[in-house]
Amino acid sequence: MVESTMRQQVLQKLQGTLVLNIAYIGVVNGLLEALAKDAPATPQALAARTGKDPGYVVRWCDSAYAFELLEEVEPG
Repeated sequence: MVESTMRQQVLQKLQGTLVLNIAYIGVVNGLLEALAKDAPATPQALAARTGKDPGYVVRWCDSAYAFELLEEVEPG
């Protein structure tokens, strides 16, 4: 029981660390600022606005979405 609780606590802390890391990447690369100025945007449009590699931005968006930092908006 104690081992299970400890494992759960460690996993929660690791998840929190990952969220902070993804947010940090978004801040230092100007991705979050670009979205704050003009959202919604596709990953490709965001890459063009920030001058970042499109593949990198797609992977960052996928990660940010997985950790609920971004949400998907239907076109239209």
